[in-house]
Amino acid sequence: MSSENKKRDKLIITFFFIVPFIFYFIFFISKGFWAPGDGKVFYVPPRSFIAENLKNLHLPLWNSYINLGYPSHADIQNSIFYLPNLIFYTFLPFEFAYNYMFLFHLSLAGVFTYLYLNQIKLNWKASFLGGLVFMFSGTLNAKLGHVTVLNSIVWLPIILYFYEKLLTTRKKKYIFFMSAAFSMQVFAGFIQISFYTAIILLVYFIFSIKKYDSFRRWVYEKINFSIITLGLTAVQTVPLIILTKSAGRTEITYEYFSSFSLDFISLITLIFPNILGVHIPNSPYKLYDTFYFGPGNLTEFALYIGILPLIFAIVSVFKERKDFHVKIWSTIAFISLILALGASIPIINKIMYLVPGYNYFRVSARFLFGFSFGMTFLFAKQIDKLIKNRKEAMNIYTLLIRITGILIGCSIICIMVIQKIFQVILSATPALSSTELFKSRTFGEFADIFSLRNPAILIPLGIMVMYLIFLIIVQRYRNIGNRLVFFSLAFLIVIDLHTFDFYHEKVVFNYSSESEISALLKSHIQNGERLWPVINNENDFEQIDFSPNKNIMDNIHTINGYATFLTKEYRSLTQFDERGVNDNSDNLLINSSLLSSLNAKYIIVSNVYNSLINTINKTDILEVKAVYTDNNITVPPSSQAGSMSVIQNPVTIEPDMIYKISVDLEEASKTPVFIDLWGEGYDNNEQQMTVPLGVDKKYTKFIYSGLAVPQNVFFRVFSDNQTKIDIDQVKLEKIGNREYPKVTFKKLLTEEGYTLYENMNVLPKMYSILNVNESNGEYSRIFDMDLSKSGLVEGIRSSTFSLAIIENIKYTDGFASATVSSDEKSFIVFSESFFPGWNAYVDGEKREVLKVNGLIQGLQIPAGKHEVEFKYEPNSLNLGLLILLLTILYSILFVNFKSFQNLLKRFSRR
Repeated sequence: MSSENKKRDKLIITFFFIVPFIFYFIFFISKGFWAPGDGKVFYVPPRSFIAENLKNLHLPLWNSYINLGYPSHADIQNSIFYLPNLIFYTFLPFEFAYNYMFLFHLSLAGVFTYLYLNQIKLNWKASFLGGLVFMFSGTLNAKLGHVTVLNSIVWLPIILYFYEKLLTTRKKKYIFFMSAAFSMQVFAGFIQISFYTAIILLVYFIFSIKKYDSFRRWVYEKINFSIITLGLTAVQTVPLIILTKSAGRTEITYEYFSSFSLDFISLITLIFPNILGVHIPNSPYKLYDTFYFGPGNLTEFALYIGILPLIFAIVSVFKERKDFHVKIWSTIAFISLILALGASIPIINKIMYLVPGYNYFRVSARFLFGFSFGMTFLFAKQIDKLIKNRKEAMNIYTLLIRITGILIGCSIICIMVIQKIFQVILSATPALSSTELFKSRTFGEFADIFSLRNPAILIPLGIMVMYLIFLIIVQRYRNIGNRLVFFSLAFLIVIDLHTFDFYHEKVVFNYSSESEISALLKSHIQNGERLWPVINNENDFEQIDFSPNKNIMDNIHTINGYATFLTKEYRSLTQFDERGVNDNSDNLLINSSLLSSLNAKYIIVSNVYNSLINTINKTDILEVKAVYTDNNITVPPSSQAGSMSVIQNPVTIEPDMIYKISVDLEEASKTPVFIDLWGEGYDNNEQQMTVPLGVDKKYTKFIYSGLAVPQNVFFRVFSDNQTKIDIDQVKLEKIGNREYPKVTFKKLLTEEGYTLYENMNVLPKMYSILNVNESNGEYSRIFDMDLSKSGLVEGIRSSTFSLAIIENIKYTDGFASATVSSDEKSFIVFSESFFPGWNAYVDGEKREVLKVNGLIQGLQIPAGKHEVEFKYEPNSLNLGLLILLLTILYSILFVNFKSFQNLLKRFSRR
């Protein structure tokens, strides 16, 4: 490469790192985090925890702030081994680092694309414009709230760059560089993108077979690429495998797999990117004021690459179809689009659901990055052809002018026809103006949307006209300098893409405001006592600045949270989902023994729960009175698919009372079984129990009757199963009132529709129990136990222990210690998640950690006074590091094999 070319490349790379600041000029005036959607709850808080640890030169292996603690390093979306994260979060202020990470990865996308296109011999101008299009493509810029998706996608072109270097030079070092780049994509934190990238690479590799002199060499290089990649990423993938195994996330239903498939109607956004609305209207400036009403969501379905780049790409497919790389990228773009459409093409989607690995992921629309990059290449290839073949260029310009003109004309005609149809309908029937037509949109609103006055239509048409004028000028005035044409086209493309990117969720969120409740909690919580914000689909705690995972930034520990993975037992026993939502929260509140054992000292509830808590405070769950019992019953099979087979009996239900439903199945349920209280106008989830599939044979739930109960209520058992269900016993019992009132939950503060309570029965972070009952893998019995005295423990026979005195409890992430004293052997419980990697030490001697109540940790302690420690020391990390080290050594030998071989020959001659 000449010194002039090197200088040019340096200038272009510098430009790519500067232009995002100009494109998103609001970066300099924004105060807060660029974190819309999932970013606010799923990315910013955990990354603040990671940044704080890295600044203290500590690798954050365990995060104790949510879900009773979880392995931070194993959750791939935390990306703690990702090099940019390690650098930025260690050395830069967190807010700046988080926000700049978005711009930085756009720059990487531009640079990597430029390098790849240059490597396959495209003109530098075409390569530059290709980099510009991809870095500002909608696929990337819509992912501000999904940072791991964005960070992962940008590594595709640099992997391809090193592969093309390998094909050109045949040097083995580029296999290692390919693996290092692919590994960085894995570390970026979104394994689905890496899996899709592997599919794209497979297609690319197959096409490249013809460039090898032997198939054996092709296979040899691909095997080594795979081995090195697996080895380099083992430090992340080994812990991830253990985490996914504990969570039981191996299969998903077809319906879940099919969710968020790209819809055909979304293809209109290739031309009119905002015609279906925007997620946050009139932000950051007033322009697009229609809420998104299209299928799925625009973040996942964004595929805009600009109007002229799209036209150029389509022309390239037909004009350059014999070109090697055009064949590759036309194929990849087509495959990516088809797979992104997912359930919109049912036959293909059902086939893909049968493909191992592929069927682990939902949101097939995420495959759109392959389509966007493929179209970017095709656009750059057509630009390259225009630069290198001036004779044919004029013919191509004529074709482009015609296509652009036709597109403008057809768009205007279609919009005018649709608008006229609405006008005719509304003129004939004015009342329809306020009638809902689609997704809460009325006829009148649709008439405004499909109007030339709508900026979402007017602006793309204006862009098309600008492109048309540009093409006409370039064609007619052939003496215009290439440099002027080049800069004009680059400017138009940036303006075009800016009209979508800049207005998609580019809003700032702040975490600095503090409610009275959070201030009180910060002053009261000591030594990591936990909080339960009772989140459900109606209450997300935004009003009091306590949205999910916000507690991490406030150094407050919670028993729930927003996380990727939950263990099977945690999900089953607590009924929390990945968002921290619990639609059966009444059960945990009424029978608060489990809640107390998890060190949940405080709860925040919506004020609608206050009547329930008042009732809890005056009842005694040990005082029960039978209301209805039935033995040896059979629920017959439903008569047809979708219908329910129901057994019901009338019962007397009192208002403002707590009831207990118990069921004992003949065998664990393989299909849903529902038990509820039902009456006219009395059909609520709060009064229903759903028996989990294949968990236990026995199941219990406490329910609150509510303040309004109809006169006629039925106790129902029902299912839509096509075969019979045998039940040994089903029972309904009423919980009696206390003879002497005892407060379970003490009210501390009410604010903005929410109330903070203190759990008066809470157990310490470490506590001692008297009775240990052997667990056989079933944990439903814990709801009938006093967990302050007893526990279900795996790996130990039922026995009785002495109560211990536990003092000097110290607690931090991945570590806890205490002084334990007892006259005889004792058993202590540590209310942190049980997970592989936790070790216990008694006076420095390693002991086995036992699983208690399916959720937390326990340890046998001999008689006497002892210093006890719990430490998170994951072998999975050590194994991953060992594999990484061995892989690096293997790579050195692999790359320098001939040098080592020659060196050995020299020594042998001596």
